[in-house]
Amino acid sequence: MARVNFNVATEIVNNGATIANDTEYALVRQRASGYLLDAKDLFLKILEKEPSSKMYMQGLAGVYQYMDMKSEYEVLMKIITDGASYTSFPSRLLAYNEALKKTEGVAQQQESAPVPVEPAMLVIHVDSFIDGNNNKVIDAGESFAVQFSVENKGQGDAYNIRLRLSEQQGYDEYFDGPRELDGGNIPAGTSKQYTFRYLVKKEMPSALAKINIYAFEANGFDADPSELIVNTQEYAMPRLRVADHQFFASEGSSITLGKNGKLTLALQNFGSKTARNVKLNFKLPNNVFTTDVPEMTIDSIAPGDVATLDYGFLVNKRFDGDSIAVMVSVSEDSRSSYLSEAYKVKVGEYLTASSTIKIDGAVRKAVDLKNVSLGLNTELLQDIPVGAVNRHRYALIIGNEDYSITGANAEINVPYAVNDAMVFREYCVRTFGVPDGQLKVVPNATAGMMHEQLDWLVNMASTDPEAELIFYYSGHGNNDEATKEPYLLPVDITGKNIRLGISLADLYKRLATYPIKGAYVFLDACFSGGYKSAAPLLAQKGVRVVPKVGLPQGHTLSFSSSSGDQTSSVYHDKKQGYYTYFLVKCIKDAKGDLTMKELFEKTNAEVKKATALIGKMQEPQYMVSPTWSDWADVKLKTPATMN
Repeated sequence: MARVNFNVATEIVNNGATIANDTEYALVRQRASGYLLDAKDLFLKILEKEPSSKMYMQGLAGVYQYMDMKSEYEVLMKIITDGASYTSFPSRLLAYNEALKKTEGVAQQQESAPVPVEPAMLVIHVDSFIDGNNNKVIDAGESFAVQFSVENKGQGDAYNIRLRLSEQQGYDEYFDGPRELDGGNIPAGTSKQYTFRYLVKKEMPSALAKINIYAFEANGFDADPSELIVNTQEYAMPRLRVADHQFFASEGSSITLGKNGKLTLALQNFGSKTARNVKLNFKLPNNVFTTDVPEMTIDSIAPGDVATLDYGFLVNKRFDGDSIAVMVSVSEDSRSSYLSEAYKVKVGEYLTASSTIKIDGAVRKAVDLKNVSLGLNTELLQDIPVGAVNRHRYALIIGNEDYSITGANAEINVPYAVNDAMVFREYCVRTFGVPDGQLKVVPNATAGMMHEQLDWLVNMASTDPEAELIFYYSGHGNNDEATKEPYLLPVDITGKNIRLGISLADLYKRLATYPIKGAYVFLDACFSGGYKSAAPLLAQKGVRVVPKVGLPQGHTLSFSSSSGDQTSSVYHDKKQGYYTYFLVKCIKDAKGDLTMKELFEKTNAEVKKATALIGKMQEPQYMVSPTWSDWADVKLKTPATMN
């Protein structure tokens, strides 16, 4: 693959060798740049494993030659001639560059012989910025060129001019190409034109680049630097999400045994590149059969666009479960976006008779994304702050709302817990930068599902020492009557079997299994041991028993919705829990730019104020590992310069 990419690139460049027009030539380089960068990355990966391979070193040297990386090319060819290993390349390249600087300094001293009689006066003019797709932006994975001229307005000639390009904030580390050019001599009253050309690495972040061009003259008549300010754009990729879903019954108002059902999905691309050849694979439980093909394909989904599709199934009369779980996995050609989700519907549950989905806002650009919703409509899903993707973040989000699965002894349901989970998910993806394939949302989780998914979250940290784990839970909390130890309550567990749930002490212990950057726990539940009231203004998650709470360990921080013997209330007007609503609202109002300490203080103040108005004071709390001293400065929003 490395050789194939290189051959394609060289063919493109060679075919365009006779093109004189700079803009047209930039387009040719643009086409070749992606292949060259991929070839370079592949050769480097191979040489990490086979550093003595002459064949692969020759391949990499060829790439350097076509990318105008003269120093790298000459050093690598010398290694090949000497029969040495590629492991010596970094040290040899450093020595080569140091020697080159000394040689150039001596040469300049020797060649700067003419003693100036009159002074030269050099002025740099930036003539044009040329990029492959002509959008006037430095795009990752593409090429660009800066064309400029140096004019000598002085009375004396300018000798041995050296031209240099650099970026003030260090973003030029992502530019593959020469940093310096030999400008030669410029007689008085004349000017010369030059061009810096670069291929941009795919790791380039979105930022505002400030590029300086310098001209140094042998006798010290240097030009004042010229500055070029231009935006950079991170590598474009698709990002998929299931914006919403809905189950429908083919007959009547519920899915029953012996009848057909349908799952409708709204799949949205909120990335900056078209998703192509999108494949959806469905998996059903035993005694439930598909009435469609198990794999569906969508040709393409443009940035911001939404594709809706229906998946039909038939439940036979031997199905003995309470609910039907449809497993859905989504992939696309670039492999930048992958989803694996489970959607559940209870047998006999009332469903809407409507067979249509309403999607608000057909959008064209990822930055203009609007809410796509089949149910909840909240201002928190408008203008969500956008952070960069953070490959070291993983999230598990649980919303336990429907506790009716255990029958007559069931706990009272928790209104809007699934809404809480879905809203928090949007901020995990868009603001906190959690990649799609590193986030799981589980509505109405059973004990088995909660333990299984928590294992998944902890295992993510086993190979990533920079991992940041996010755990969110909305639902019932309770405590063991004998020990007062607090537990999270799965939907298939009652207070009588509390120890089958997830104890907070065990949760904190498991999150600290491996040394990681941080684990952040958000709990919209109380642990005073009780129930929610049916009264709209008094809906709560508890009765008054003070729980015994264990401390987080390692680098673990826990935010909870209430303290001690308090209950956690539901904000019916917003169709969310008070705590989650104001937690997310504080993040939104600050555009994501606030520390953990600021987030706690702002949320605490807003929740106390709002719940005091209904006569049920709720005071959020935080706990942090005693050994984690700098937790307060952690920010959840991923900065735009992070990869």
